[in-house]
Amino acid sequence: MIKIVGVLFFLFLGGIFYFTVIEKENEKSNFPYKMKIYFPRADGIREGTEVSVLGIESGKVKSLREVPISRVPDRRFLSPQDEKAVEILVILNQPVTLWDNYNISFKSKTVFSARTIDINPGDFRGEESSLFHPTFSYTEKHNYDSPSARYYDDFFSGSFVLIDENRKDLRTTVKNLRSVSEKLKGKKGTVPLLINSEEMYENLRDTTGDVALIATEGRRYVEMNRDVDSSILPFTMSVFLNIMGINILSQ
Repeated sequence: MIKIVGVLFFLFLGGIFYFTVIEKENEKSNFPYKMKIYFPRADGIREGTEVSVLGIESGKVKSLREVPISRVPDRRFLSPQDEKAVEILVILNQPVTLWDNYNISFKSKTVFSARTIDINPGDFRGEESSLFHPTFSYTEKHNYDSPSARYYDDFFSGSFVLIDENRKDLRTTVKNLRSVSEKLKGKKGTVPLLINSEEMYENLRDTTGDVALIATEGRRYVEMNRDVDSSILPFTMSVFLNIMGINILSQ
């Protein structure tokens, strides 16, 4: 019994050593850079939440805490009426450089999946563009070029972000639809002819009339055969003469 207790005790010490020392060192080696992001709210974000850069997984959330808004360096995405903000410390596998048109947003891989944080560093748009380096290593002091981000919660705000992010694709789709509608206005191709050509409708009407005539003559022919033992005129000849305007059966 004493041996079992001793083994369990050493296993317990080994587990503590692994989770507090070895795993922590592995985390530092895998994610050697840190960055602070400030959100007005952070519902759905917790420790361990995935962080991606342009859709590529690059890190995770290390910790969250609430801080006064006066401590937020870049407040462009925060409301002036807010008194506090949520400081999210993320750890990354590589440093990130942000342009002044950067955007940080919440993402969801699927409808039912948890939220993730996606960082779009922005791009150079002219001489007035500026950049800053918000990441810092474990051996460096906190870099005060920390970015902020909007929080989207309701359906309409999320839809606005979705439309804004896919603006180019939507514009291309609208152009393609316009091109298709212009082609449908012409007279080339089967579908435009069906829509715009009067000739096709005239032919369809004539064909329908001929089919109705054949059905009528067939019915008359059958009725006539009920009264006589043999047909005076073959059915096909009767139909042909009727189409030509000579109605033999009615005489």
